[in-house]
Amino acid sequence: MKPAAAAIQLMKVWRVLNDGEIIYPVKCAKIAAALNIHTAESDIDDDFEAALIIDESEDKFIIYNKRIKEEGRKNFSIAHELGHYSLHSNIKSIQCSLDSLQDMAPHPKNIEQEANLFAITLLMPADDVRKQILDMDVGFLTVKSLTERYETSLTASALRFIELLSAKKMAAVGIVKEGIVKWCSSSKGMLKAGCWIKKNTKLPGILPLSGAPVETDIEAWFPNRYIEDIGLFISCVSMPNYEQELVLFELRY
Repeated sequence: MKPAAAAIQLMKVWRVLNDGEIIYPVKCAKIAAALNIHTAESDIDDDFEAALIIDESEDKFIIYNKRIKEEGRKNFSIAHELGHYSLHSNIKSIQCSLDSLQDMAPHPKNIEQEANLFAITLLMPADDVRKQILDMDVGFLTVKSLTERYETSLTASALRFIELLSAKKMAAVGIVKEGIVKWCSSSKGMLKAGCWIKKNTKLPGILPLSGAPVETDIEAWFPNRYIEDIGLFISCVSMPNYEQELVLFELRY
């Protein structure tokens, strides 16, 4: 079963737990309990965020790192492991790093991307997200409102926002670490404009860290792409716990 379809199936469990209603945020620990999966925090090695373990007696556990402070990131980690449980039944034990939980792609090419797509779909159903972002500006105020509604990580919320933007809007989200774009995901409108930022691109300038959109030199980012009467706006928030920045890009006429 594909990740999105599996997430929609599991959403039925959440609906049953809420007497036929879908209530946000989706509490993944409660879904896990309904599936007889125990959830607990633990002093996992710092390299790992969460783990799914099925022991010899078929007891099931989702363990997440004790150092995770944000409820949204904790909820997403549990959702990610539920993705492994739903999609990868042949795997009895799997440990997932921070890089694994940030390995996002609209068309998954590995099991970590599949688990992430599952988690995003489970926590942020497309129909509800589209209602929330209708007529909303591209920016971190909008992304943070999604984070609060769905109790998800800021990164996951930004990705879902970009994915479900109206085709008329041209935007992208990416992670920058040590001056290098580690990955970037673009909206349909951005791709249609022929503008995308490749993985491992070196920053052409300094990122604005105010969180508010700042117009920047479009030619520096897209030197081989001439677009008349259009500006590039960048907003950025620092993520000091991960020594990286989350960046939103928007093209505006």
